[in-house]
Amino acid sequence: MRRYIDITDIEIPSEENDYDELVAFVDAIASQEVIKLPSTQHWISCTERLPKEKDAGILKKLGTGKRSEYVLATVEVKGERMTVTACTYDGKWDWKMKYAFPDFKVVAWMPLPEPYGGESE
Repeated sequence: MRRYIDITDIEIPSEENDYDELVAFVDAIASQEVIKLPSTQHWISCTERLPKEKDAGILKKLGTGKRSEYVLATVEVKGERMTVTACTYDGKWDWKMKYAFPDFKVVAWMPLPEPYGGESE
């Protein structure tokens, strides 16, 4: 599973630090998949608000009135937390594994980041 951390919160060893500390710092970063999320990206508690929903379009024929865009969601299942993509339908959370884990609880969410735009020249 991909793990996101904000590298701006990591204390970078200063020039006064010895070589071993600097090597340990680089190894710690290299051992993880590090992606800096934009400062506008932050977790929103589900008690604060849910993602904005809009007209479900063709899904209305299936009884769904409104749905949200997909978001990153922190899901709690049997005391364990994981990050998944999810959306809401008429104010209720939906994610790929909801039938395998019917007692799931979404505790927080954030909008998906912008898609990767490729290398610029």
